[in-house]
Amino acid sequence: MRHECDRMVRLLNDMLTLTSVEQHGKVELIERPDDIGTVLRWCVEHARFGLDTHSLQLYVDANLPRVSMDRDRIVQVVDNLISNAVKHTPPGSSIRVDAFREGGCIKVTVSDSGPGIGLDDQKKLFDCYFRASRQAPGHGIGLFVSRTLVEAHGGQLGVVSAPGFGSAFWFTLPS
Repeated sequence: MRHECDRMVRLLNDMLTLTSVEQHGKVELIERPDDIGTVLRWCVEHARFGLDTHSLQLYVDANLPRVSMDRDRIVQVVDNLISNAVKHTPPGSSIRVDAFREGGCIKVTVSDSGPGIGLDDQKKLFDCYFRASRQAPGHGIGLFVSRTLVEAHGGQLGVVSAPGFGSAFWFTLPS
């Protein structure tokens, strides 16, 4: 029941963000310095509750600086990425969350061993309502909302994937 409630909360948050973008053309952020490692640990622990058939691993570089972010919005992004990885990864497989410094940014990556995504679908992946797979549940707004939130923070969101080799969704935040 908790897993379904969490899923509904994610959908509601995504719909509210989408409505804000459609009405105002932007998302309001409440940014303050925060520890991305703490945020990721919370997201991973929160996600573990519904992961009976997956292994979820977290690797955070211990020397990451605090970054200016809207904590709730970054939680929304990470929740979306982990939720997608769970939906598309076969039972018994692992999902990995990494955070490290890359250039002048903090980079967070959520990797899975799912079916992977072809190049044609990757080009549309962050469009609103696009779904690369009709077999997995979803509405096609999570990645659009995630991209919008990351870009509002001055970062980027992307994917590295190939059919048969899983996917690694990443985002950056300026440090």
